Amino acid sequence: GPDGTQVLVFRPQEKPWGYNTIRIGGKLSTDFQDDHSFQVVMNHTMQWLNRWGGEWRNDLRIGKDGYLSTSFYQPLGAGSALFIQPEISYESQDYEWYRGRDYPDSQIRNRIFESQVAVGLELGNYGLIRGSFGWAAIKSEPTEGIQLIEDDLSIRSGFAKVSLELDTLDHVAFPKSGFALHAQGIHFLETFSGQSEATDYAIDAMFPIHWGDEFVTI
Repeated sequence: GPDGTQVLVFRPQEKPWGYNTIRIGGKLSTDFQDDHSFQVVMNHTMQWLNRWGGEWRNDLRIGKDGYLSTSFYQPLGAGSALFIQPEISYESQDYEWYRGRDYPDSQIRNRIFESQVAVGLELGNYGLIRGSFGWAAIKSEPTEGIQLIEDDLSIRSGFAKVSLELDTLDHVAFPKSGFALHAQGIHFLETFSGQSEATDYAIDAMFPIHWGDEFVTI
């Protein structure tokens, strides 16, 4: 070093593999009579699989409704807000079918398999916008009660989907400012009813309002 001094130089090197994170949660609900359900949720993420910050993401949900998905999140450059994300998922959903009575006539189970590739843009720390193309196989069948639908009601269809997610809430459980918005549009090339095409839209929003001395979330 200058004037005969010694200089210590650090040259950090990244690990050749990423690190893993696992999150586990759950939910239990009951009406203290005959309706009980539970959910166990697990999320696994392996991060920094390459120089651009690729991540392998896995989600599992066990209980009343089942869900399993695996995806690979890949930014399109170092620090880029643009990303591509191929994904495969399977979901099982149970529904109760009512026909004007206080009790269900039948219970229907939907099984959904999807494979898709999404291209998206992260909007800073506030959310993201994403468009995807994929293929889905959906099957509905009765599991209990009166036979209200056909034994094998299923479709296999390509689809295109666009979604927007925004979240500026200042607190997850008890927000006092900001809002949360999830909007989605999906177009199927085939439907259960025999139509050649169909388009569905969905919007979910949440925001707090000031009510006297308290805040109410809508």
